Amino acid sequence: MTSLGNTEPTRSMDQIQLDNLARLLASSLNRGNLIWLASTVLGRDVLEEAGNDIGDVSALARRMVAALNEADRVADAISLLRREAHPNSYLAFGLNRILAGHSLDDAEALQQFVNKHQPFLCSSTFQESFGRVSRTVCAIGLGRPFNEIRGSGFLIAPDLVMTNYHVLETYLKVDETGKIEANAPGDQIFCYFDYLSTPAPDVPPGKSRHASIPVQAAENWLVHARKSLPYDGTANSPKEVNREYDYVIIRLEKAIGNRPARRGGGEERGWLALPTAIDVLTTNVRVIVHQHPGAAPQHFDIGDYVRLDPSSTRVWYSVSTARGSSGGAAVDSEGHLFALHNAEVEGTAGGKRLNQGVRIDKIAQDIAGAAVFLGVGTPPESSSSQFWSLNDDATNPEPILGRGAFRELLAEIHESGKPRVLVVTGPMGSGVRFSGRLLRRTLGAHVPVVQFSPRELQSLSPQQFLRALIDEVGIRGNTPMPPQNPNETIQKWLRLDLPQWLFKLFDEDKRPERRPYPVWIIINAVVGAGERLLWAENLKDFVATLSGAHDPGQIAIDLPQLRWLYLAENPETLPLSGVEHRRDDLANDQAYESDFADCFQSAWHAIIDKEAPEHDRKFLAVVARHSMAQAGTEPVRKFLANSLREMLLIALEDQG
Repeated sequence: MTSLGNTEPTRSMDQIQLDNLARLLASSLNRGNLIWLASTVLGRDVLEEAGNDIGDVSALARRMVAALNEADRVADAISLLRREAHPNSYLAFGLNRILAGHSLDDAEALQQFVNKHQPFLCSSTFQESFGRVSRTVCAIGLGRPFNEIRGSGFLIAPDLVMTNYHVLETYLKVDETGKIEANAPGDQIFCYFDYLSTPAPDVPPGKSRHASIPVQAAENWLVHARKSLPYDGTANSPKEVNREYDYVIIRLEKAIGNRPARRGGGEERGWLALPTAIDVLTTNVRVIVHQHPGAAPQHFDIGDYVRLDPSSTRVWYSVSTARGSSGGAAVDSEGHLFALHNAEVEGTAGGKRLNQGVRIDKIAQDIAGAAVFLGVGTPPESSSSQFWSLNDDATNPEPILGRGAFRELLAEIHESGKPRVLVVTGPMGSGVRFSGRLLRRTLGAHVPVVQFSPRELQSLSPQQFLRALIDEVGIRGNTPMPPQNPNETIQKWLRLDLPQWLFKLFDEDKRPERRPYPVWIIINAVVGAGERLLWAENLKDFVATLSGAHDPGQIAIDLPQLRWLYLAENPETLPLSGVEHRRDDLANDQAYESDFADCFQSAWHAIIDKEAPEHDRKFLAVVARHSMAQAGTEPVRKFLANSLREMLLIALEDQG
């Protein structure tokens, strides 16, 4: 993905950029995920009614972008998309182009992107490592007298950030013995994590809302440093280097690496390990530099490792960077540190413009040789850690109490497809319908989700249902839908002809920029008290067929691209005959007190910037029981979630 170069961040998007954003979302997300995006960012179901109809996705995207812009939350939406989207996708590419002020009409640039990156990096390894590295990277802001972002950096321990010496040079001094000392207080150094979209954050951090997370340096912030090299990257650069490795290690006032990367919970932010050896002989290494070019939101560019510099302490690579990229993390395709980016290279190699980084193994060896104790443990492994809130807005959280069994089953079925159907049942008020929102939160915006409401299940014909599914997901194919043959039974058309046609359509739709499958289809059969769901004619059997049911001796049409979430008060409402499935029965899920305690502790750890009080689980259980006694006729789990929300908001207000 091309970096922004020298593009300066704007304070807000102009109308052309907003229109381009709406076009991008309409072409990259389906209707259900567009609604989820708006609801998550704005904290309410702003488009719930629109979600019940099959309609114009482009119009919905324009309406959603307008609502986000009116609420001044476009930056939050872009940050959420960049966290959730596959980093090597058309959505991520398009967001970068829009932020850089470019049009989406450049088909040649898109094709170059697809040809260059998709064959090499579109893998689960890259996707996992990209997120793991990206959340450790920060922009470095300096206070007096600059009050601006001056470079990039990245975590190498829970409370330690590495950047270039020359980024902080004005805040450092060298005494007569050559010892490097701090020459400015820590309260003038700021590390901005998750700065993923415009506008730029204030330096120092102000009272205005911003999607990034600023962390101030500690009072005694300087851990270790080595000076920069004169004429670095030029022909006049010395060939003999005496530890001029151009790095500084900053101690932060809090260990953000041990905290969840998102305010709504989930995986810990983590940090990057410092390898004591790297491969500098192999020349087919792909290098990715995570950076804040020109004080812009975090971007990355991908290139090739070319060669060592004459001193053998720097690596040269064909990756685009700019002023402000200094201190960025240069990693290989598996996310392992390769270099500390620090300079441009004068001239080119084979027509390629080169940049350079200091070899990370040289820095690691220097730190060890200087007997500097970093207190670095092993970075946490990526895991399926659970979110405590449906959103990442600490000022308007939507707590999730429990539902651990559902989330585990969801992840298992999504990855394995064995089985492909998850059924959630339970009485009114138990949270069955909540499962749809929790699915989107758990799987992320990059997973296509199509939801059918009770009204649609009672009105759509099988043909209309299938057409709605295809339009929602954006499946393209050249083969028209087969009409019913009047000389054959309707059962053959529904159970064989239409499923075979859908199978062929999936096979035809192999565009390189396609979102990854699977697609989740939510069948919401939950109706109001005293109501009964009457399925449209033949639709119930057709849904069962697409879900995997077939008669003995009948050919089974395998559709591995699809996953299903069935929601109902009781299983009799659902087309489960002959369908292999797993079930989550909420009638038996009443561990309210432990769920309350778990959610509270997770929330406190994620959003409160101080040590948790001595809240043992017994005390939290008492709070939960007291709240449950006041629930009245309101669903218990919902009432407890609202109580927990109020407790957190009070704690945030007290924190100031």
